Amino acid sequence: MLHAVHYPRDLIVDRVRFTPTDQAQIAQCRGAHNRLGFAYQLGFLRLTGRFPAQQPLELLDGLLVFVAQEVALDPVLIQDYAQRRQTVSEHQQLLALYLGFRPFGPAERDVLGHFVRDEALRLESTPALVAQAEAFLRDHHILVPASSTLQRVVGEQRALARQQLYVRLLACLPSSMPADLDALVQVEETPYSPLHALKAPPGLPSPRALLRLIAKLDQIQATQVLTLDLAWLNANLQKALAQHVWHASAHRLRGLPAPQRYTVLVGFLTQIYRDTLDQLVDMYSKVVTATYRRAQHDLDTAVKQHRPMFRDTLQSFQTIGQMLFDDTVAPDALRTTVFQQIPPERLQRQLQDAHQWLTGDTTDVLPLVMKRYSYFRQFAPSLLAHFPVALEATGSPALPFVTPTVIQASMAPAVAPVNGNGDKYQSWCPARYARVSNALILQSPTNNRPGVFKPTRIRSMIGMYKPSSARSPDNTSVDSGIPKGSNDPIMTLIWGRVGSSLLWPNCTKLSSVTS
Repeated sequence: MLHAVHYPRDLIVDRVRFTPTDQAQIAQCRGAHNRLGFAYQLGFLRLTGRFPAQQPLELLDGLLVFVAQEVALDPVLIQDYAQRRQTVSEHQQLLALYLGFRPFGPAERDVLGHFVRDEALRLESTPALVAQAEAFLRDHHILVPASSTLQRVVGEQRALARQQLYVRLLACLPSSMPADLDALVQVEETPYSPLHALKAPPGLPSPRALLRLIAKLDQIQATQVLTLDLAWLNANLQKALAQHVWHASAHRLRGLPAPQRYTVLVGFLTQIYRDTLDQLVDMYSKVVTATYRRAQHDLDTAVKQHRPMFRDTLQSFQTIGQMLFDDTVAPDALRTTVFQQIPPERLQRQLQDAHQWLTGDTTDVLPLVMKRYSYFRQFAPSLLAHFPVALEATGSPALPFVTPTVIQASMAPAVAPVNGNGDKYQSWCPARYARVSNALILQSPTNNRPGVFKPTRIRSMIGMYKPSSARSPDNTSVDSGIPKGSNDPIMTLIWGRVGSSLLWPNCTKLSSVTS
C-alpha cells in the first residue's frame, strides 16, 4: 500500500512544487478545504503517477504537510474535503485533463509490456522491474494501474524475457557444449557432482589451495564456455543467473528444462571463472606476504643472535678508531698497538663473523625468500600458464605477480670484475635484486612494505599491464658485493674494511674475505 511508503522530502519538493499556473488553477476551487484537497491530489498525481484511493481518502503525511505549506492552509481541512467523494472524483477528472494523464488501457498495456520485457533482460528483481514500470508510466503521463495489475504485467513480461534469453543463448552454444554442461550436474561414481567442486570455497592460502583454484579454472575452460561471445548479456542478469545455480542442487538443476539449465550454467561458469581469478590473485598475494613475513622473522632472529658479535665488533672498532686518531701513536707502531689491545685471533674471528653477516643469507630478506624457491615451484608453472607474461626490454616482468620463473632466471650469479688484476667476484647485481624483488613483490632495500594486490584491477589488466615506472633498488657496490642502502649495520660494514686492512696491510684482496 502506497500510504505506508515514505517519500523523502527532497523528492516531494522536486516533483510537487507548484508553479504560478498551478496556484491559479488551485485558486479556482471554492472553499479552503476544496483548494487544499485539489492541491493535495495534484501533488499526489505528480508524486506517484496515480490518484489516491477515495474511501477512505489515501493520505501521505509528508506530502500533505508540504502541500499545506505551499497553499498556506491548515492540513486539518483535508478531513472536510474527504467527506464528499463526488468532489474528489470531479477533481480527479479535472487534474487528468490539466496534467495530460490518460488511463491505462490495452494500448498502454502493450507499450508498457515492451518496455518491461527489455528491462527484464537487464534486471532480475521483480520489485526493481515494478519500480521501473511505475517510472515509465509516470514519465509518459499514463495513470499507474492497481498494484495487482502492475505485478501481473511485470510477471508475464519477465517470463517472456527469460524465454527469449534461453532461446538466444541456446543458439550460441556449440554442438558439443550441452553434453559438457550436463556432465557437470551428473553424479556417477563419486558422491558429489563436478558442479559441487566448483562451488567449493578457496580455503586457506597454501600451494595446495592455489593448485585447486587452478584446477577449477582448467575445469571451466574445458567446457568451452569462455569461447562464447556474451557481450550482449547484461552483467547484472548474468550474476543473477549465477546465483540461481549457487542456491540450487545438482538434482534440481537436472530437473530444469534444457534451455533454462544451459543458460543458468553458462552464466554461473562465466561468473565463477572471474571470481576464481580474483581468488587466485588474492591467495597468491597472501602466500607471498606470508613467505615474506616468515623470512623477516628468520632475519630478525638472526639479528638477535648476532647481537653479541655486533657489540664485540663495535668495541673493537671503537678501540681501533681511537688509536687511528691518537697523535701519540706513531703510524709504524699502529698495528703493534692495536694487537696489544685486541688479540689477532679475536680480530680474525670478528672479521669472519662480519664477513658472514655481510655476504651470507642474513644480509637481507631476499636471500631468505630465495631459499624458499621450491615452495613457489609447487604452483608456479600452473600459475604462469593462466597469466600471460610479457617481458620488457630490461627483462623484468611486466606483471607484478610473475615470480618463480623470474627467480630461476635471476638466480644465475652475476660476475663482475673487482680489480684490474682480472679477479672476479660473484656479486649481488642490480638485476638479481630488481627482478626478483619486483617479481616477488617483496621488500627491496628502499621498500619496507610488501606490495598490495587488487584482484579486480589485476584481472582486468592481464596481458595489458605496463608499469609506468619500475621501483628499482639502490645501486650495488660491485667491489664488495653488498647492496648500498640496505639495512645492514653500517658499523659492521666499516669494520669489515678497516679490520681487513689492519691484518693484511699489503693485500688488496683476500682469499676468504672480499674487501
